[in-house]
Amino acid sequence: MRDTSSQIFPDDSQPVTDPVGGPIIAYACIAASAICAGFAGALIVSAPRISTLLFILGAGLIAIAFRQIRQLASTTERLRNELVSAKQSSASDSATLSRMMGVVESISDGFVLLDEQGQLVLDNPRAGTTQSPDIKIGMSFDSYIRATYSRIDERSTGGDPEAWLNRRRTRFADANGSYEVLLKSGTWLLITERRTRRGERAIVYTDITERKEAEERRELSERRLAHAQKLARIGIFEWDAAGSQMYWSDIMYEIVGLAPGSPPLDFTQYLSLVRAESRDLVRSTFRRLLTTGGKYNQEHEIVRPDGEIRSVRTEAEAVTDEQGEIIRILGSVHDQTGAKRIETVLRKAKETAIEANKAKSEFLANVSHELRTPLNAIIGFSEVMIQEVFGPVGSDRYRDYAGDIRQSGVHLLGVINDLLDYSKLEAGRVELHMEEISLRQIVDKCVRMMRQEAQSKDVALTGDLPDLDDTVLGDEQKITQIVLNLISNAIKFTLPDGIVNVSLRVSGNGVDIVVSDSGIGMSPDDIELALSPFGQVDSTFNRQQTGTGLGLPLSKSLAELHGGTLKVASTPDEGTTIIVHLSRRPENADKAPELRLVMGGQAG
Repeated sequence: MRDTSSQIFPDDSQPVTDPVGGPIIAYACIAASAICAGFAGALIVSAPRISTLLFILGAGLIAIAFRQIRQLASTTERLRNELVSAKQSSASDSATLSRMMGVVESISDGFVLLDEQGQLVLDNPRAGTTQSPDIKIGMSFDSYIRATYSRIDERSTGGDPEAWLNRRRTRFADANGSYEVLLKSGTWLLITERRTRRGERAIVYTDITERKEAEERRELSERRLAHAQKLARIGIFEWDAAGSQMYWSDIMYEIVGLAPGSPPLDFTQYLSLVRAESRDLVRSTFRRLLTTGGKYNQEHEIVRPDGEIRSVRTEAEAVTDEQGEIIRILGSVHDQTGAKRIETVLRKAKETAIEANKAKSEFLANVSHELRTPLNAIIGFSEVMIQEVFGPVGSDRYRDYAGDIRQSGVHLLGVINDLLDYSKLEAGRVELHMEEISLRQIVDKCVRMMRQEAQSKDVALTGDLPDLDDTVLGDEQKITQIVLNLISNAIKFTLPDGIVNVSLRVSGNGVDIVVSDSGIGMSPDDIELALSPFGQVDSTFNRQQTGTGLGLPLSKSLAELHGGTLKVASTPDEGTTIIVHLSRRPENADKAPELRLVMGGQAG
């Protein structure tokens, strides 16, 4: 009998994949096998062949049932495994999404993600905080741009919402670039747009306020530096030793006479501009800088392409690396042409002033000598007429006129003598005959000489001359001139019934001559003017007095010539005290002090 089970029943290798149909087939096969067994038992005697076939059919159905049950178990296990795997995959995807959201929310930049249709699908709090609190998930790109427009400064948007939206649409379509915008709050944002592999668009907002402020400060510093360089006429250069590249600031081009932006000159080309007499020195100095490093500065002249000569001062320094190798040269070129021109003008003016001053002093000296001779004759003849040496002159009025002539001559001689002394001091031609002298004797003599003049003006002149060590080293004639000038001035500017007192006192390493009066006094400004050559204080009382205005400055210069000092203390309407301090052994004797000519004084 041919086994046909392989034809009747499916092969075990064909698994049942239907989880519902498998159990039904198994139950049907079991039921059918039971029926076949019943019929086979009933026909085993009457129809043994049919009974045998029924037994075989029942056994096949039983086999099919068991195979279905086995396959069902396998399918159930597979489904269970797939279900577990699906659950695990879902948990993993959820964790990945959670981690991604955590990262997006934690970054300091604003982040926005839009899908292929331009719908907002993801953002982080920074995006909402930075741009606008009105951002909502699911809103369109246009709505998103309109929601953020009110927070952006017009300098970035142009003030036109629709034009701004169109520009953002264009950039969003490209989604491959970055640009900067300014918020009304003053915050600067760098907006970066990129397209993902799935066609989504990511927008990143980066706060670049600090960077922009740093850039503005740098630009401001650069502008200030450029302005300072322009004002100071200082050009900056940098030479790269490795690549032999040269950098010039804009003012460098102006100094050497080249158009801004043209290639900077290398050292050889610059050297060709240096005047021939300085070229070798500049070349050797630069070579030494490249060889040994360090710093240098030089002054030289250059001849620009247009032929103009410029005076410049070059300063340079070699910069080395960690190994001590020179890597570049930094330096500056200071255009000193204007300063040199002014210096030349001032030097010539000073030389001219010195020559003019010298000529003036010589003129005063010559005129003084020329005037003194006839004045002495006038004074002498007037005295002869007053004394009537050769007999009576007739009318008493002639004798009075002769007295006026003598008084005027003496006054004019005093003026000439002051001018002559001033010109000698100014020219540095005063010589001191130093010897040990007694200041007490000099002051006593001067007081006696000036007492008649004081009495004629109803001024009391006294001398306070205690017994003290009054010996100093000095020129007796010049110190006498100082004391006479000071007493004369004190009498001149003291009202009737006033007092002039002259005293001596020991002070430090020397002796003070103190001349005080109860006269009209002076203010601090008046004191400065009175100490200047030809300076006279402008007051009603002063205008009544005659003189050259040289007495006080001459006395001060003579005191300083002795290595001493002259100080004035005065109060208007209360009086003046002048203190002349003379050292016992002056250190700078014979050194002529400088006489300073102050404009504004009146010639007496």
